Amino acid sequence: MATRNGRPRFFENDGVASAKPFDASAEVARQLAHLVVTYPPQPETFLTVDEDDLLGFYTGPTSIAYGLFLLAPRWSAPVQGKPLLDWAKAYLDTAKKVAAVSKAGLLHTPTDSEHCGTLHEMAVRLAVQAVMENDDAAVNELLSKVPAVCVDSTVRTNDEWCCGRAGFLHLLRLVAHHRPTFREAITKAQMSVIDAMLRGAPSKDSAGWRFHGRLYLAAGHGWVGIIAQILLTDPSASRAAQVRPWLIKCIDEQQPDGSWKCFFDDAEHAALDAQAREIVSMGHGAPSVLLGLLAVRGIYVEAGDDEIVRKIDNAVARAQDHIWEKGLLTKESCLLHGAAGNSLVVLDQTRKQKFMEYSVQERLDEGVKDGSIEESEPRSGLSKGIVGRCWAMLEYRDGRSGVYPTFNEV
Repeated sequence: MATRNGRPRFFENDGVASAKPFDASAEVARQLAHLVVTYPPQPETFLTVDEDDLLGFYTGPTSIAYGLFLLAPRWSAPVQGKPLLDWAKAYLDTAKKVAAVSKAGLLHTPTDSEHCGTLHEMAVRLAVQAVMENDDAAVNELLSKVPAVCVDSTVRTNDEWCCGRAGFLHLLRLVAHHRPTFREAITKAQMSVIDAMLRGAPSKDSAGWRFHGRLYLAAGHGWVGIIAQILLTDPSASRAAQVRPWLIKCIDEQQPDGSWKCFFDDAEHAALDAQAREIVSMGHGAPSVLLGLLAVRGIYVEAGDDEIVRKIDNAVARAQDHIWEKGLLTKESCLLHGAAGNSLVVLDQTRKQKFMEYSVQERLDEGVKDGSIEESEPRSGLSKGIVGRCWAMLEYRDGRSGVYPTFNEV
């Protein structure tokens, strides 16, 4: 088995489900209490970590605020005596205070085509303020970034989800969903961004979208994430037909064991070390590809494209055993690089429970202490920490699969 930092990349799965039902609500209650006590909404909490790790929806108080905002309609119980939405607002206030005093470069990076995705703190915070505070000025400021986002970089242009335009499409869609009075202006902005993204699409003159010069495949930095965000933004039959050949190319890259490579290019994939070639997470590999496929499946159902729906269903089914075998990761359970995220594309509820058992706070703390689990740094946020685990547990509780917050929750 390939290793990472001296430990196996994943725990061996004995294939045995627990006979005892998993009480997701009880564990969510414990983890939410742990969050607000251990990582309280105060600037000091976040100014004592590496401030360049405060990254939009990934880590930091903005990510916590948005995560709790998403959880609030599904969680009525008070947390340490306060409604969850009150905690969400407190973390957003903290995010603004941190940005006002911190000198960390990534907190103040101007928004452009290379810095506008779901980990770009400035753009994400504007979107979250627009949604959570009904802040019209934040909506307008976000829209003012569109011309810069649509300008191609002289070095490289990032069209992917984490850093680039696909992530910016999600921000625009998020604001349009919660602020419908701005929908006309946002729709116009979305079409401009999509047009800019399509300049990098595969053609007779271009191999297609690249990130740092590489042809990534999955949702994190690759084609699947780009195609999914275009379709989720514009689910018209004509758009579905336009991107269809590129989506089929992604599906057809599935390997005999149900996995997908990091890159389309075999030589680039072969150049990775053994542990990197076995990535099974929401960043790369089968879970990441399945997220994109499940996100757009309904669009092709609506378009009446039975062929591609069958291809999606077959690919999802073929990947299930691969994720079951190698998806219980030794990284601390989180959405982006952990068991909690992988659980979102596990369709069998009994199997999904196993991923929940590897996400219990006590088990994680013990694993970090004895070295069997690689600690997330920081441990509190939406994509890399506690808040994301709570999302995964509520998805398990409610019997839903295929929805990742900041990708296709709207």
